[in-house]
Amino acid sequence: MTEKHKGVEIEFEQVTLVMDYTLLLSKGSGCTLEEDLEYYLLDDIRAEIEGTSGEELAKMLGLAPVFYKVLGDKHYKPEPDC
Repeated sequence: MTEKHKGVEIEFEQVTLVMDYTLLLSKGSGCTLEEDLEYYLLDDIRAEIEGTSGEELAKMLGLAPVFYKVLGDKHYKPEPDC
């Protein structure tokens, strides 16, 4: 394939290595591609959540106001608007 970038022609090959690898893993696992993708995505998300503190998760997901309202935990009290 050829593409122009800033007036310069660049030749490149498109490689689908990640998809080929995923398909190869699916064949060996006995699962469908969809099942394998779901497993790997959920596994990655689970690992990310397990490696994050509760305070960081509350901040990322915007849960601090909920924790304050439900639990009454003053640690999560929203900052007053100025």
